[in-house]
Amino acid sequence: MFKTILLPVVSTGVETSSFGAAVALARMFVGHIDLLYARPEAATAAAAYGGKVTARWHREIGKVADCIAGCGRASDIAVVARGGDPLRSQTIRGALFESGKPVLIPGLRPPSLETILVAWKPTREAARSVGAALPFLAQAKRVVVAGVSEDRSVTSNDRRMLAIKM
Repeated sequence: MFKTILLPVVSTGVETSSFGAAVALARMFVGHIDLLYARPEAATAAAAYGGKVTARWHREIGKVADCIAGCGRASDIAVVARGGDPLRSQTIRGALFESGKPVLIPGLRPPSLETILVAWKPTREAARSVGAALPFLAQAKRVVVAGVSEDRSVTSNDRRMLAIKM
């Protein structure tokens, strides 16, 4: 009999197939699932990447998007990994649409401040986004501002790209 089923959760979240298998076993044997999230000490993990960087773990239980939104409101920026799994989608949704703070979704390599492209549209949201990005823009070697109209037509003002040295 399998009464207690251990389901390790890695940093990317619960794998759908593993979770489904654990639930199936629990149903078959009227068992209990223990989800285990083992993690390194936060300060040790941060120091391995960035010397004097400090870090700490937070533990929240609830809907992922709500937890991310709540913690995001108390932060200056959120860095959220890409991915298509349901937990990652909820994480991105909570950070982007509910936290009210800037969100960095990095690519495969660490972000570079060599050249930054600002896609400009004369709206309140664009102005807030550029304001939130000022710490990045101030450190960039080159900032390129590009503007395109809603109907995708290119006017003489929209056609040019401005390179701004900061």
